[in-house]
Amino acid sequence: MNDHERYMMRAIALATNVPDLPFGAVIVDGLSDTILAEGWNKTALNPTWHGEIDAINRLASAGLGSEGK
Repeated sequence: MNDHERYMMRAIALATNVPDLPFGAVIVDGLSDTILAEGWNKTALNPTWHGEIDAINRLASAGLGSEGK
């Protein structure tokens, strides 16, 4: 399994948190191949809270990704 497949499998696993609206997302550091943040669909709470938005918010909350790169 290559890295892309591994990341996709993780996103699919995260999607199982919401079986009715199964969408997950991971944010990966391309240099270190490290997952920096992950999230899943929370549109039941807010219609804009998609999996990628959840992952971005988690990345920001962790203080990562603010270097302006």
